[in-house]
Amino acid sequence: MGCAGSTPKDPSSVLVAQLSDYGDLPPLAQGVRATSGFLELQTRAVKGSTLARKVTAFEVVGRSTRPLLQAARGDDTFTVFDQSEKPAVLVQRQRGGFYGGPGAVLYARDAPDMSNGKGLLETSTEEQTCPWGNSRAPASKNANGVLMRAVGHIKIIWEGHRAGEGHELGYGLFLLGADGAFNHNVDLFFDHHDVFFQCVKNQKGEVVAYRTLNGKQYYVAAGVDAVLVIALAAVAELTESVKSSGVDVKSSSSDARALGQYYGCDDYR
Repeated sequence: MGCAGSTPKDPSSVLVAQLSDYGDLPPLAQGVRATSGFLELQTRAVKGSTLARKVTAFEVVGRSTRPLLQAARGDDTFTVFDQSEKPAVLVQRQRGGFYGGPGAVLYARDAPDMSNGKGLLETSTEEQTCPWGNSRAPASKNANGVLMRAVGHIKIIWEGHRAGEGHELGYGLFLLGADGAFNHNVDLFFDHHDVFFQCVKNQKGEVVAYRTLNGKQYYVAAGVDAVLVIALAAVAELTESVKSSGVDVKSSSSDARALGQYYGCDDYR
């Protein structure tokens, strides 16, 4: 799943357009899907923002208008605001005690309701990121008074296909299906190991986006929602921050059982 090669000089030689691969999922914010070529974004810190204490702007290269998106990061959240500075997307990290935790759920204001009547959505099973049972998340969230509906689940992908087995390969996005269940197969995969070429691939292994220079620039292929790419990178950063703080550690089975109760992983053994 890795991304081969170094930073490309010409994004059009690396990125593969995806003009018909994401079904009925609408853009999660205005202007986040290019219809041809690719979308090039650059980031900068916003000083004196009224949105939050620390805000990052995502600007389309070559345009002098206001930022396409702005994002505010919390301890367990990542909120994306549209050009009108209204909340458009919320990434909510699920708390967990092991191997980076159960991941995060991506919610969006403009997403259709695909919960299939479920109030809670299963985000992991005993074979996945919650080795001692199942983990669930709300099908919708309220962000600053705005209703957000679940769109996808983002989690660490492991070499052994089970949390903590083998090496960490990267982060996967699993979109929510019309049956109210997250897809079993990864829809987008983010490899963040090469700081100069952190790329996103689809199910076919095609590179559909990448970022360079520690996240300062993003290149997104036509047809791909830039918000999905930004969300993948955000979950990686949130998780790595928690892991480096020592919160997520490998623990004994008794510790796992206790933390499973505390963090909402039920049906534990």
